[in-house]
Amino acid sequence: MKNLKAYSLIIVLIIAVAASSCKKECEEIFYEVESLENLYGCSNTMRDIEIDLSDDAVIISSQSSFDSMIDGTCKPTVDFGKYDLVIGKKSTPSQVDTIYYEYKRDCPDQDLVLSVEMILVPGTAVDNVVFHSLIPKLGDEETLLLNVITTYPQK
Repeated sequence: MKNLKAYSLIIVLIIAVAASSCKKECEEIFYEVESLENLYGCSNTMRDIEIDLSDDAVIISSQSSFDSMIDGTCKPTVDFGKYDLVIGKKSTPSQVDTIYYEYKRDCPDQDLVLSVEMILVPGTAVDNVVFHSLIPKLGDEETLLLNVITTYPQK
């Protein structure tokens, strides 16, 4: 009886070790994002693009949607066969100096995540800016998680 318990324990341990060694290592995959500035020569899009949003974001997937939703000095013909436009508006407690974007497939859930970090200027007035990113065209079943954060510069 003792030998059976010992053998059972050894078999369970072997299976546990084998199962853990078979797990694939998970790596986040980072993707390049584009902007209307880089691809189409627009300027100061965070203040010159007008969209009827308030602390919200949308994904624009066609030129007709772009034309009906976007106003301002930047009205290019976007390659919506290649890109989707993630665009939003954010109120911040201080003026926005810089916006950084990171687009990745996270791990282990494999979600597509666009992170938007707005660097604020301390001690300035409230701001209301537009952020945007041209991401590779989403598949029919793909969803996008959006994280928008505001931070002050590190000292």
